[in-house]
Amino acid sequence: MSYDPRVILQLTDEEWNGIDMAVLELLQVAAGHVGNVPQYHPSTPKKRLIFVRASVKLLLSCLSRYKHLIISRISEVKATVRRMVDKIETCFISSPPGPQRVCEAGLILSEFLVLVNQSPSSTVSELAVSATVDWLSSRDCSSVVVAGLLRILGTTVQDEQHFGSLMEAALTAFFRRRAVLGSQEKPNNEKHRRRGMNGAALNVVVLLGR
Repeated sequence: MSYDPRVILQLTDEEWNGIDMAVLELLQVAAGHVGNVPQYHPSTPKKRLIFVRASVKLLLSCLSRYKHLIISRISEVKATVRRMVDKIETCFISSPPGPQRVCEAGLILSEFLVLVNQSPSSTVSELAVSATVDWLSSRDCSSVVVAGLLRILGTTVQDEQHFGSLMEAALTAFFRRRAVLGSQEKPNNEKHRRRGMNGAALNVVVLLGR
């Protein structure tokens, strides 16, 4: 069976990709890489990891075989990258709560960051960084992906410029909710607000030190 790698872009205006998209969705459900998993099996993390790894390879194969898509379909390519990160976060809704979620998210995100670790001069890596930063701009400290990125960026991203862009976006996201809540507090709660921010900073140090 042939499988057109362009299916990863979900180009709905194409006639050829109906069956391929259905197969991709089936594989996604089989891997438990969805937000409504009825049961969490011990093999689920490994299946999710394999699915994300395959999805990244599929996108790289697509952009390598159809180089014109990087220019003609740049918005769809960036949307695909954002969708991949979004799906990683969504699938953890049904995962058991606790520190293990951040560990699992970090492992899966390491596979996703293969896109970022393409050649620094590659358009693919630039698009991946840009799309991820855009995605992080709408997230806050409640995001398990933000925590996962803070945990693995330093040991995973190879290019210093890409590392700086992603780390800045992740840190901004981590402190976003606390900053908003702090601005709404009364002046006599300033001490408590600072204590909360210090606690958040400590959490970041712990994440980066793991």
